[in-house]
Amino acid sequence: MSLFFWKGAFRFEIEKNSEYYGIETKRRVYCTTGKMIREMNASHLSRTMTALILMLAVSAVCLLLFSGRVRTKFIGLISEAISSKTSFMPNARGLKDASGRIISEAVNLSGIHDLTISGRAIAGGAVPAITLNNCYNIRITGNKLFNSTDVGIHLFRCTNITIDHNYFTNVSTGVYVQQTSGGGIVVTHNQFLNMKGPMPRGQFVQFDHLNGPGCSISHNRGENIPGKSNPEDAINLYMSNGTAISPITVAGNWIRGGGPSKTGGGIVLGDAGGSYQVAENNVLINPGQYGIGIAAGTNLRILNNKIYAAKNSFTNVGITIWNQYTNTSSCALIVVRGNQVNWTNSNGVSNPAWNNGNCGTIEGWGENSWNARINPAILPAVMITSK
Repeated sequence: MSLFFWKGAFRFEIEKNSEYYGIETKRRVYCTTGKMIREMNASHLSRTMTALILMLAVSAVCLLLFSGRVRTKFIGLISEAISSKTSFMPNARGLKDASGRIISEAVNLSGIHDLTISGRAIAGGAVPAITLNNCYNIRITGNKLFNSTDVGIHLFRCTNITIDHNYFTNVSTGVYVQQTSGGGIVVTHNQFLNMKGPMPRGQFVQFDHLNGPGCSISHNRGENIPGKSNPEDAINLYMSNGTAISPITVAGNWIRGGGPSKTGGGIVLGDAGGSYQVAENNVLINPGQYGIGIAAGTNLRILNNKIYAAKNSFTNVGITIWNQYTNTSSCALIVVRGNQVNWTNSNGVSNPAWNNGNCGTIEGWGENSWNARINPAILPAVMITSK
């Protein structure tokens, strides 16, 4: 809900399904006349009591000027905003960055649904640029999320969230999703540049205790430039479970750059356990200590990926299958097929794959190209085009 208070002849207007400064809401309210002297953007509660008092004061003025049906509707909207735990967030007053995004402060929403957050440039500082807590049916699109010692987007107990066409840079982790049980988390067509970590952060995307159907990380581009980043795993699925019909899918991502961490790398499935996950058709160039790994879990598949690494102080192995959590997780029903790997370890020796042997029979192990004729040119020289 947005509220405007102007001098002069007043007008009152209600619009449904409108959009203001990139936050789409169900209704929009104006209390206006001639020259604007006060502007507040209300978008989801618990920010400050000061903002609430200001909003109620302006509401009182409007109520004095209107009666009957209009007053009833206005009171209803105020009540709706308060009861839905909407917090107040100062708007950006129209300032834009060089790419035309509205400059905004961090967004922190709880219990909100049916919303679009778009077209914002948010420097997080010491907090996540966007935090959603117990939210659902939300789309986050077309934003720049940057310069935070915390993460770009943090989702906690959210469902049906789509994160697309955003640009993340200079944050500890791009997208961090925790404790989701309803599924529907989609991270697609985003660009990530220089994740700062440190461990346990440092991912482009991490799913942590995510469960349910309809979850994917697809067609994103992520690059970590040596000396400007401190990444861990590029994509990490930690104790997360898809379903037999709808596995968690990591597909079509372009990943370049990793290290100097000797534990982090490209894509890890089944970290500390998990099930029904697939990594397919991804392209990885010099992603770190490993290319794609399975660390535990069941019903996991690594299919048709291209993985390349030149010798570096931290490079170890292209594809690794190893249950690292034997005390807490089983590891079985693994498929590794159709992958092309060209990997040189820190000793200058080809080391495309390693199977520890504690995950059972690996289906398709002999159907990969372990010394593929691929090189860094499998990704374009310029991968990150967002600014």
